[in-house]
Amino acid sequence: DAFRFAPAPPPGTFRDLIDPYLAENPFLDFGLDLLLGSPTDRTATPREAMFLPVYLMDALDAATVEVNGTTRPLVARRDTLTWVEDYETFETAFPWPSLLAWGLFAGALVATLLGLRQSAFPKRRWPDVLLLGVVGAAGLLMAFMWGVTLHHVTGPNWNLLWAWPTHVVAAVALARHRGGRLLFGYLAAATVASLGVVVGWLFWPQELPPALLPLLLLLALRLGYRAHALRHPISQGFHRRLKNSGRTDFSRHAAQK
Repeated sequence: DAFRFAPAPPPGTFRDLIDPYLAENPFLDFGLDLLLGSPTDRTATPREAMFLPVYLMDALDAATVEVNGTTRPLVARRDTLTWVEDYETFETAFPWPSLLAWGLFAGALVATLLGLRQSAFPKRRWPDVLLLGVVGAAGLLMAFMWGVTLHHVTGPNWNLLWAWPTHVVAAVALARHRGGRLLFGYLAAATVASLGVVVGWLFWPQELPPALLPLLLLLALRLGYRAHALRHPISQGFHRRLKNSGRTDFSRHAAQK
């Protein structure tokens, strides 16, 4: 009972406490932001912040103990056991995940606009199959970390609103040209879900990484485009030209007879 920690203001959320140690590795930071759930965005108490050694050291340095009615510092002296030469604090690296994500979205936007201008939708489905497979695999990992492992900070994870584990099944169905109306309805629902996460970006109880925004737009763009392609596999203009071409061939064949 004689031991006292000095009063200290709350240091921020657990995610805020971890971020400085990931500043030099933006891809690792992005991956952990996806795997860590909403418990990580709770404000940590000064005592909870001591899971990081530097906060534990500062707390013990400022702690006091009462001995025979006299309050004294708990730590009488500090020694440095190991000194790293030329040590520098963490520097924030360039946000490569965000740059790469926006580049992917820009490329997908151009490809989608070119596809809409064509008379028929392109038959190459592998980019959308790959996109669904990767997002579905990420969703499976998030669900595993939340529901199977004992990492209590990985769930609830609001990223599962857009990273559906069932996307893996949809990717297989799209690759095999299966699903029909059922696949169309699934892709349409996934498009709405991705856009819904974007619309409610500032209101979710979990902080989402900035690089996720262009990825959500990319997901909604391509899944919506593919759903439209399933609903309208051939445009009316192409169908009309096909019919006219058929009539011309039939007239030519009749004339030859």
